[in-house]
Amino acid sequence: MEGPQLFLRYAFKPNSLGYCGGDDNRALLEYGLDGRVDRGLVELECQFDGALPYLQLIGRANGIADPLDSRVVEAYWIGNRLLDRVDMGSLFRSLEERLRGRDRAKEWCGLVSRVPAGAPPPHSF
Repeated sequence: MEGPQLFLRYAFKPNSLGYCGGDDNRALLEYGLDGRVDRGLVELECQFDGALPYLQLIGRANGIADPLDSRVVEAYWIGNRLLDRVDMGSLFRSLEERLRGRDRAKEWCGLVSRVPAGAPPPHSF
C-alpha cells in the first residue's frame, strides 16, 4: 500500500473526531474509498501538523526523503525498525523547536522529561 493511503487509514478516525489534521474530512473519506493517491491527498495530509514533524524526523534519520513513504508512516503509527535509527538528541531538538516558547510550557516539561528515558517518536509517544 502506498504511504499516503496507509497514513490515511490510521489518521482518518482521529481527524473525523477533530483531533488532528485539516477540516476536509469528507475529502479524506473520498480518497480512502477510492484508494487514489495524488497531490491533493498529500496536501491534505500535510495539514496534520502534529504528525508531520515526526514523519520528517523518522525519514531523515533513515535517509528517506519522503515523510509519507510507507515505511516511515508505519514507523510513526505502529513502530518498526526505523525508530532504532532516530537519535534521542534529534527528537529532543524537534520537540524543543515546536513546543518551547509557545505558551505550552506544561506540555514541554512533560515531554522533555520523557525523552532521556528513551521515548521513541511513534504515535504512541
